[in-house]
Amino acid sequence: MSKKGKSGRDVGVENVRKLKVYLDSADSVPARNGKVAITALAEACGVDRQALYRNPAAKALIGDAVAKKGLKGVEPREGAEDAQHVLLERRITSLEQRNAALAAENFELRRKLRQYAAVEDIMCQGKRVIP
Repeated sequence: MSKKGKSGRDVGVENVRKLKVYLDSADSVPARNGKVAITALAEACGVDRQALYRNPAAKALIGDAVAKKGLKGVEPREGAEDAQHVLLERRITSLEQRNAALAAENFELRRKLRQYAAVEDIMCQGKRVIP
């Protein structure tokens, strides 16, 4: 539960209710350059800005308001896909390097295991082996 004794779901429902009340009473949605200004909208509604990004019901309400008021809506920042792509490429490279290191370690351990198995076989025979 959160500080005020409400669950995350209750807080989400309350945020959507506040957003709906605001959008029903407002003549326009805060905008900048033809796009919804999420920070200004969150401040006007009295909700956390992240709630407007993450809550599907809040997104739907904003989408409806955008359609009615003729704005472009909330769009991902330019370059966000490129940045995400770069991060994914780095992660793939890191994982490939780790995989190669583990494969080399596995190979070495198997080689040692075969060597120790051969020594164990000789020891179990109980005979002296002349090299």
